[in-house]
Amino acid sequence: MVKDLKDPSRRLILFGETHDDDVVQEVERLVYDKVAAGLAADERRIKLHLALEFLDADSRALVAAFNEGEGQNDAEALFRTEAEAKKYAPLAMLAKAHNNHVIAANASRRHVRQVSVHGVNSLNELPEEEKEKLPPLPLPPPSEPYSSILRDFMGFSPNKIEAQNLWDVAMANSCLKHINEHTKAAVFLVCGRFHIQHYMGIVDHVMVTHKLEREQYRLIVCLPIDEQSFAMCKDPSFSFEQAPEALKTFADFVVLTKQKVAVEEDQKQTQTERQETCPY
Repeated sequence: MVKDLKDPSRRLILFGETHDDDVVQEVERLVYDKVAAGLAADERRIKLHLALEFLDADSRALVAAFNEGEGQNDAEALFRTEAEAKKYAPLAMLAKAHNNHVIAANASRRHVRQVSVHGVNSLNELPEEEKEKLPPLPLPPPSEPYSSILRDFMGFSPNKIEAQNLWDVAMANSCLKHINEHTKAAVFLVCGRFHIQHYMGIVDHVMVTHKLEREQYRLIVCLPIDEQSFAMCKDPSFSFEQAPEALKTFADFVVLTKQKVAVEEDQKQTQTERQETCPY
């Protein structure tokens, strides 16, 4: 996997996590570190900038100061909550150690809430300084297969589907804008796996709106599974051909982790974190 990701033709690496997986951040740091070092060692000295779902448009000035080192070396200060800082500040510091930028990838939570309540057309009424924090309007629509999953399986209302789409469009736009402005750079985006799994969500916009070639991007999904399934997958006789069909179309690379058995307090904390950020 790492060998493939270090190919200089890769411009965008999308890493989808389950937010309450207590192992996934270690995997993200390990993969990012190895790929960033590999690209930097290439004769073209390619940068691997780090984009995070958990930093939004309202934090751009703070992130810019962090990138420029203007007295701002506290990665924890970039994040809204202590829980987010604990998870993702070490990854931000790792990017800085590689002399790579951190990117505030997401739309403002204020704007996502607005769409969820008042609909996507309400964004047109925002003042120009607020629209500068958004991807170009009007937003490209979500694909029908993705909309169908959100509507029929997740029970999302039309406004909530548009709010989810705003997350996706914003993250795709932030990554591709950075790539277009930095010709000797790739972007490593960390986000919830629902935003990318089965090549939908963000990937719809990467392929259709931004027309990134297939060889230019890769998807990784880190998926926690129960202890029994994890033990089965570790068995030397196990073959990926035995995996469920749905798993085979999840991403280019699927990293399996052993699911933590959550106690009641952990479940309450996880629910709180999901409400404060994107639910997926």
